[in-house]
Amino acid sequence: MEEESELGKVDMPSDNESCLTAKLCTAGAYNVSGSFACADDAYPQTQKVLKLAKHSVFGDKRFLRRWINPYLEKIFSIPDRLIDDSDKNLTNILSERSSEFKETFIEPCSGSGAHLIELARSNPEAFFVGFEKRYKRAFRTAEKSDGLKNLLVIRGEVDLSLFKDSSTAGVYLNFPDPWEKNQKNRVLNKIFIDELSRILAPNGFFSYKTDHKDSFESAKIALRERFLITNLIENASKEESGFQTEFEGLFRSKNLPIFVLRVKQNRSN
Repeated sequence: MEEESELGKVDMPSDNESCLTAKLCTAGAYNVSGSFACADDAYPQTQKVLKLAKHSVFGDKRFLRRWINPYLEKIFSIPDRLIDDSDKNLTNILSERSSEFKETFIEPCSGSGAHLIELARSNPEAFFVGFEKRYKRAFRTAEKSDGLKNLLVIRGEVDLSLFKDSSTAGVYLNFPDPWEKNQKNRVLNKIFIDELSRILAPNGFFSYKTDHKDSFESAKIALRERFLITNLIENASKEESGFQTEFEGLFRSKNLPIFVLRVKQNRSN
Protein backbone atom coordinates (compact mmCIF):
# COMPACT_ATOMS: atom_id res chain seq x y z
CA MET A 1 0.00 0.00 0.00
CA GLU A 2 1.30 3.48 -0.91
CA GLU A 3 0.20 6.97 0.07
CA GLU A 4 1.10 10.27 -1.57
CA SER A 5 2.61 13.23 0.27
CA GLU A 6 4.93 16.14 -0.37
CA LEU A 7 7.71 13.62 0.12
CA GLY A 8 6.40 11.51 -2.74
CA LYS A 9 5.15 7.97 -2.40
CA VAL A 10 5.67 6.34 0.99
CA ASP A 11 5.28 2.59 1.46
CA MET A 12 2.75 1.85 4.14
CA PRO A 13 2.44 -1.52 5.92
CA SER A 14 -0.38 -3.82 4.85
CA ASP A 15 -3.14 -4.60 7.34
CA ASN A 16 -1.40 -7.86 8.24
CA GLU A 17 1.96 -6.17 8.83
CA SER A 18 0.83 -2.95 10.44
CA CYS A 19 -0.12 -2.23 14.01
CA LEU A 20 -2.39 0.26 15.71
CA THR A 21 0.50 2.65 16.26
CA ALA A 22 1.27 2.95 12.55
CA LYS A 23 -2.38 3.37 11.59
CA LEU A 24 -2.95 6.09 14.17
CA CYS A 25 0.25 7.89 13.24
CA THR A 26 -0.89 7.92 9.62
CA ALA A 27 -4.08 9.66 10.71
CA GLY A 28 -2.11 12.04 12.94
CA ALA A 29 -3.72 10.53 16.02
CA TYR A 30 -1.05 8.66 17.94
CA ASN A 31 -1.89 9.05 21.61
CA VAL A 32 0.80 10.68 23.79
CA SER A 33 0.34 8.01 26.48
CA GLY A 34 2.46 5.64 24.42
CA SER A 35 0.26 2.71 25.31
CA PHE A 36 0.25 1.14 21.84
CA ALA A 37 2.85 -1.41 20.74
CA CYS A 38 5.07 -1.08 17.67
CA ALA A 39 5.10 -3.60 14.86
CA ASP A 40 8.10 -5.72 13.90
CA ASP A 41 10.88 -3.68 12.29
CA ALA A 42 9.16 -0.69 13.82
CA TYR A 43 11.95 1.89 13.67
CA PRO A 44 12.39 2.42 9.89
CA GLN A 45 8.69 1.98 9.27
CA THR A 46 7.76 4.39 12.06
CA GLN A 47 9.99 7.06 10.53
CA LYS A 48 8.13 6.74 7.25
CA VAL A 49 4.77 6.85 8.97
CA LEU A 50 5.67 9.93 10.99
CA LYS A 51 6.91 11.73 7.88
CA LEU A 52 3.67 10.94 6.14
CA ALA A 53 1.61 12.08 9.13
CA LYS A 54 3.43 15.40 9.26
CA HIS A 55 2.64 16.05 5.60
CA SER A 56 -0.94 14.82 5.65
CA VAL A 57 -4.11 16.85 5.96
CA PHE A 58 -4.03 15.90 9.64
CA GLY A 59 -0.48 17.15 10.06
CA ASP A 60 -1.24 20.44 11.77
CA LYS A 61 1.76 21.24 13.99
CA ARG A 62 -0.36 21.93 17.05
CA PHE A 63 -2.18 18.64 16.56
CA LEU A 64 1.06 16.69 16.15
CA ARG A 65 2.61 18.19 19.28
CA ARG A 66 -0.39 17.01 21.25
CA TRP A 67 -0.93 13.57 19.75
CA ILE A 68 2.31 12.16 18.35
CA ASN A 69 4.39 10.68 21.11
CA PRO A 70 7.81 12.42 21.02
CA TYR A 71 9.41 9.38 22.67
CA LEU A 72 8.31 6.95 19.96
CA GLU A 73 11.62 7.21 18.11
CA LYS A 74 13.80 8.05 21.11
CA ILE A 75 13.49 4.53 22.47
CA PHE A 76 15.76 3.35 19.66
CA SER A 77 18.51 5.83 20.52
CA ILE A 78 20.09 3.93 23.48
CA PRO A 79 20.26 0.32 22.20
CA ASP A 80 22.71 -0.86 24.87
CA ARG A 81 20.24 -0.05 27.67
CA LEU A 82 16.82 0.21 26.02
CA ILE A 83 15.07 -2.10 23.56
CA ASP A 84 11.50 -2.33 22.28
CA ASP A 85 9.55 -5.54 22.75
CA SER A 86 8.97 -5.67 18.99
CA ASP A 87 12.63 -6.63 18.44
CA LYS A 88 12.75 -10.09 16.89
CA ASN A 89 16.07 -10.86 18.61
CA LEU A 90 14.89 -9.98 22.10
CA THR A 91 15.14 -13.52 23.49
CA ASN A 92 18.68 -13.95 22.15
CA ILE A 93 19.73 -10.52 23.40
CA LEU A 94 18.51 -11.34 26.92
CA SER A 95 20.25 -14.71 26.88
CA GLU A 96 23.56 -13.22 25.71
CA ARG A 97 23.49 -10.28 28.10
CA SER A 98 22.52 -12.34 31.14
CA SER A 99 25.31 -14.86 30.44
CA GLU A 100 27.84 -12.09 31.16
CA PHE A 101 26.73 -11.83 34.81
CA LYS A 102 26.46 -14.08 37.84
CA GLU A 103 22.74 -13.53 38.40
CA THR A 104 19.70 -12.01 36.70
CA PHE A 105 16.98 -9.95 38.38
CA ILE A 106 13.76 -8.65 36.84
CA GLU A 107 11.55 -5.68 37.67
CA PRO A 108 8.17 -5.65 35.88
CA CYS A 109 6.50 -2.22 35.73
CA SER A 110 9.80 -0.47 36.50
CA GLY A 111 8.35 3.02 36.00
CA SER A 112 10.89 5.83 35.79
CA GLY A 113 13.61 3.52 37.04
CA ALA A 114 14.66 4.81 40.47
CA HIS A 115 14.42 1.37 42.10
CA LEU A 116 15.90 -0.51 39.13
CA ILE A 117 18.85 1.86 38.80
CA GLU A 118 19.69 1.73 42.52
CA LEU A 119 19.65 -2.06 42.40
CA ALA A 120 21.97 -2.12 39.40
CA ARG A 121 24.37 0.38 40.96
CA SER A 122 24.54 -1.56 44.22
CA ASN A 123 25.23 -4.91 42.55
CA PRO A 124 27.43 -4.50 39.44
CA GLU A 125 28.03 -8.26 39.14
CA ALA A 126 24.32 -8.94 38.50
CA PHE A 127 22.14 -8.19 35.47
CA PHE A 128 18.90 -6.21 35.94
CA VAL A 129 16.03 -6.17 33.45
CA GLY A 130 13.11 -3.76 33.71
CA PHE A 131 9.82 -3.82 31.81
CA GLU A 132 7.96 -0.56 31.23
CA LYS A 133 5.22 -0.07 28.63
CA ARG A 134 5.21 3.73 28.67
CA TYR A 135 7.70 5.16 26.21
CA LYS A 136 8.70 8.21 28.24
CA ARG A 137 9.33 6.28 31.46
CA ALA A 138 11.30 3.60 29.64
CA PHE A 139 13.44 6.20 27.88
CA ARG A 140 14.03 8.22 31.05
CA THR A 141 15.21 5.10 32.88
CA ALA A 142 17.74 4.28 30.18
CA GLU A 143 18.82 7.92 30.01
CA LYS A 144 19.42 8.12 33.77
CA SER A 145 21.31 4.81 33.82
CA ASP A 146 24.20 6.12 31.73
CA GLY A 147 27.38 4.27 32.66
CA LEU A 148 25.62 1.13 33.91
CA LYS A 149 26.54 -1.94 31.87
CA ASN A 150 24.31 -4.29 33.87
CA LEU A 151 20.89 -2.79 33.16
CA LEU A 152 18.44 -3.23 30.29
CA VAL A 153 14.97 -1.72 29.95
CA ILE A 154 12.40 -3.41 27.70
CA ARG A 155 9.77 -1.00 26.41
CA GLY A 156 6.66 -3.14 26.39
CA GLU A 157 4.34 -5.38 28.34
CA VAL A 158 5.73 -7.71 31.02
CA ASP A 159 6.69 -11.02 29.41
CA LEU A 160 8.39 -13.56 31.68
CA SER A 161 8.24 -16.18 28.91
CA LEU A 162 11.36 -14.52 27.47
CA PHE A 163 13.44 -16.07 30.28
CA LYS A 164 14.72 -19.62 30.59
CA ASP A 165 13.70 -22.08 33.29
CA SER A 166 15.36 -21.47 36.68
CA SER A 167 17.36 -18.58 35.22
CA THR A 168 16.32 -15.75 37.54
CA ALA A 169 17.58 -15.00 41.04
CA GLY A 170 14.80 -12.56 41.94
CA VAL A 171 11.82 -10.59 40.68
CA TYR A 172 10.63 -7.25 42.09
CA LEU A 173 7.07 -6.02 41.53
CA ASN A 174 6.54 -2.58 43.07
CA PHE A 175 3.23 -0.73 43.25
CA PRO A 176 1.51 -2.12 40.15
CA ASP A 177 -1.88 -0.71 39.19
CA PRO A 178 -4.41 -2.37 41.57
CA TRP A 179 -7.17 -2.28 38.93
CA GLU A 180 -9.87 -2.01 41.57
CA LYS A 181 -12.74 -2.12 39.08
CA ASN A 182 -11.23 -4.73 36.77
CA GLN A 183 -9.02 -7.08 38.78
CA LYS A 184 -8.45 -9.45 35.85
CA ASN A 185 -6.04 -6.83 34.47
CA ARG A 186 -3.70 -7.07 37.45
CA VAL A 187 -0.11 -8.02 36.63
CA LEU A 188 -0.04 -10.54 39.48
CA ASN A 189 -2.37 -13.09 37.89
CA LYS A 190 -2.24 -16.87 37.38
CA ILE A 191 -0.19 -16.66 34.18
CA PHE A 192 2.35 -14.40 35.86
CA ILE A 193 2.61 -16.70 38.91
CA ASP A 194 3.03 -19.79 36.72
CA GLU A 195 5.84 -18.12 34.77
CA LEU A 196 7.37 -16.79 37.98
CA SER A 197 7.56 -20.32 39.38
CA ARG A 198 9.17 -21.55 36.17
CA ILE A 199 11.90 -18.91 35.82
CA LEU A 200 12.95 -18.54 39.47
CA ALA A 201 16.12 -20.40 40.37
CA PRO A 202 16.12 -22.72 43.40
CA ASN A 203 15.73 -20.43 46.41
CA GLY A 204 15.02 -17.52 44.06
CA PHE A 205 12.74 -14.84 45.52
CA PHE A 206 9.82 -12.62 44.56
CA SER A 207 9.37 -9.24 46.27
CA TYR A 208 6.03 -7.43 46.12
CA LYS A 209 5.22 -3.95 47.42
CA THR A 210 1.93 -2.08 47.31
CA ASP A 211 -0.07 0.62 49.06
CA HIS A 212 -3.30 -1.21 48.26
CA LYS A 213 -4.62 -3.42 51.07
CA ASP A 214 -6.92 -5.55 48.90
CA SER A 215 -4.16 -6.27 46.38
CA PHE A 216 -1.85 -7.25 49.22
CA GLU A 217 -4.38 -9.71 50.66
CA SER A 218 -5.07 -11.21 47.23
CA ALA A 219 -1.34 -11.61 46.59
CA LYS A 220 -0.86 -13.46 49.88
CA ILE A 221 -3.54 -15.99 48.99
CA ALA A 222 -2.30 -16.55 45.45
CA LEU A 223 1.41 -16.77 46.26
CA ARG A 224 1.29 -19.00 49.34
CA GLU A 225 -0.09 -21.81 47.15
CA ARG A 226 3.15 -21.96 45.13
CA PHE A 227 5.84 -20.33 47.25
CA LEU A 228 7.17 -20.09 50.77
CA ILE A 229 6.39 -16.74 52.41
CA THR A 230 9.52 -15.36 54.05
CA ASN A 231 8.51 -11.78 54.85
CA LEU A 232 5.12 -10.22 55.47
CA ILE A 233 4.99 -6.60 56.65
CA GLU A 234 2.08 -4.19 56.94
CA ASN A 235 2.97 -0.51 57.29
CA ALA A 236 6.63 -1.19 56.50
CA SER A 237 9.27 1.35 57.51
CA LYS A 238 11.77 2.72 54.98
CA GLU A 239 14.41 0.37 56.37
CA GLU A 240 12.12 -2.64 56.06
CA SER A 241 11.06 -1.65 52.55
CA GLY A 242 14.51 -1.24 50.99
CA PHE A 243 15.19 0.88 47.90
CA GLN A 244 12.28 3.20 47.22
CA THR A 245 10.40 3.81 43.99
CA GLU A 246 9.02 7.20 42.95
CA PHE A 247 5.52 6.04 43.91
CA GLU A 248 6.65 4.85 47.33
CA GLY A 249 8.08 8.27 48.10
CA LEU A 250 4.79 9.83 47.08
CA PHE A 251 2.70 7.43 49.18
CA ARG A 252 4.92 7.92 52.23
CA SER A 253 4.59 11.69 51.91
CA LYS A 254 0.84 11.14 52.27
CA ASN A 255 1.36 8.84 55.29
CA LEU A 256 -0.13 5.87 53.46
CA PRO A 257 0.85 2.39 54.69
CA ILE A 258 3.27 0.34 52.59
CA PHE A 259 2.68 -3.40 52.40
CA VAL A 260 5.62 -5.71 51.72
CA LEU A 261 5.41 -9.37 50.78
CA ARG A 262 8.40 -11.54 49.99
CA VAL A 263 8.37 -15.21 48.99
CA LYS A 264 10.95 -17.67 47.76
CA GLN A 265 10.96 -20.63 45.46
CA ASN A 266 9.79 -23.67 47.39
CA ARG A 267 12.15 -26.18 45.82
CA SER A 268 15.85 -26.93 45.97
CA ASN A 269 16.45 -28.11 42.38
